[in-house]
Amino acid sequence: MIKFLGAIFILFSGACMGLQKSGELKKREERLLALKRTIQWFRAEIRYTARPLSELISENRDSAFCLLAAEETGFFRDPKGALQKAGEKLLKDPADLELYRGLIKGLGESDSQSQIEHMELYAELLEAHLKQAGEAREKKSRLYICLGLFGGITICLVLL
Repeated sequence: MIKFLGAIFILFSGACMGLQKSGELKKREERLLALKRTIQWFRAEIRYTARPLSELISENRDSAFCLLAAEETGFFRDPKGALQKAGEKLLKDPADLELYRGLIKGLGESDSQSQIEHMELYAELLEAHLKQAGEAREKKSRLYICLGLFGGITICLVLL
């Protein structure tokens, strides 16, 4: 009876590990979509209001990036730095982080029209990352779940 319960526990643990890895893929895609919405929001706000970056970040309560940046210490001294730290907390993939750093680097550096063009460029670059994240989620999600289950089955067979 104890062996049976142990085997079920091991199978369950393997499945949970697979689900966790699958969830990471989904979370990456969701965060990239959130970044896309944030870029679109910034682009519209810069085009029509041309307000300072700190005001734009403070006002955007729909973006996890802006919310985290607004909570950073020293936000009003360095809003770009706070926004960069927020992205580093949220984005884990090195390629996504590199794209994000490039986006942040150009914020508030030039006139409104140049910033809008900068945003449009990074929105297009982000599309490739979004497509790759979606494909990875579709291909690897089931793989990770199956690997977790098969790993649990293998351990059960070795122990029994």
